[in-house]
Amino acid sequence: MLTADRPPERVEVEGILDGIRPALKLDGGGVRLVSIQGWALRLEVLGSCRYCSSRPMTQRYGIEAALRSSLGSMLEISWGP
Repeated sequence: MLTADRPPERVEVEGILDGIRPALKLDGGGVRLVSIQGWALRLEVLGSCRYCSSRPMTQRYGIEAALRSSLGSMLEISWGP
């Protein structure tokens, strides 16, 4: 886990997302890091994930939980292109 005195770098966030992407790809979906500014991340779901009824659960309990577990609870995560 990173310390609160240093926000995550793109390569660190991408590394965590790379661990999640195979599961999303199995269902025809994906996730993309749109931007990172300090502790604020903007993500976008891709493919079939965009229209899936389970998308909110995947975002919150899958993707966001993995990021916060590795990078810390101080992350601000928003969704959209």
